[in-house]
Amino acid sequence: MRILIATSTAMLLTLPVASQALPDGTQFSNGPVVTAASGSSQTPSAAACSSYNMLAKTTMAGGNTNVFATGSWVASPAQVVFGASVRTKAKTASGGKVTCQIAIVDTAGMPTTVNAATCVINVSGTNFATYSGKFATPILLKPGTRYALVHSGDGQVDHPRNADANAVRVTHYWHPPSSTTWSGPWTSVSWAVQVDCTPGGGQPGKFATYGTGCNGSAGGGSCDSYNMNAKTTLGGGNTNVFATGSWTASPGQVIMGASVRTKAKSAAGGKVTCQIAIVDTAGMPTTVNAATCVINVSGTNFATYSGKFATPILLKPGTRYALVHSGDGQVDHPR
Repeated sequence: MRILIATSTAMLLTLPVASQALPDGTQFSNGPVVTAASGSSQTPSAAACSSYNMLAKTTMAGGNTNVFATGSWVASPAQVVFGASVRTKAKTASGGKVTCQIAIVDTAGMPTTVNAATCVINVSGTNFATYSGKFATPILLKPGTRYALVHSGDGQVDHPRNADANAVRVTHYWHPPSSTTWSGPWTSVSWAVQVDCTPGGGQPGKFATYGTGCNGSAGGGSCDSYNMNAKTTLGGGNTNVFATGSWTASPGQVIMGASVRTKAKSAAGGKVTCQIAIVDTAGMPTTVNAATCVINVSGTNFATYSGKFATPILLKPGTRYALVHSGDGQVDHPR
């Protein structure tokens, strides 16, 4: 069996992932998505879901503690925010910091809900350069929802903006620290900011655990995989529930679905229902996520059948997980 994942994403999850939930049910948990090629000051670097002027050479200087919401983008499926980057400089050798958050915004880019999680970017140098920070826990975005980067300096750094001749002006909203009422939209500033994310798009990442080319090999895009090149079935099947294998989640690892090699007992077909569980070091489940992935098995030939969760599941890095699966009695066990 194989568990399909993407390096992004995350989810609306019942597992105890340390994430922030917004009122619309969006789970927030934090890195870079390619949005353009390279070669000019307004071109984003790879792995950013929102990026402006990150190759800027000159600073516009000046900075205070006002709060800004800059640019916006619509989240792709399984897109996960890891952190943020800015081009700026400290006013003195003592350095300073920029605090960032992620906000849900309206179509014009004005925040309607700001996630409580913060990413602190430490700005140590007095030279205009790129500085980055990460959220303590990656933030899983809701596909199709519009987001923006919210950022504010501590008064000891320049605003992350630039004065290059070919710089792109970026729509922003702002408010002073003493207020929560946004002013804007404003289009006069060439901000140099970036939101660092996984690519999204629902594309599986590469987490092969056994190499390739033989029985027992993990296919590309699986975080846990066994015998997916098997040629013959052991047969037999009932409705018992199994927790099979286990793995330790990597940062940003997202479950998209699962695959099994099996066959239906008759032409009427059957199904296998899968869930994801947190397990102990021996692989025994301690908490089973309520979300289910249903795999429809339509053929009586031993083959690979796959299904997906309605919403990708963002895993907590360093936690051990296993696939929980059960047939409906109309399919062979996947063995």
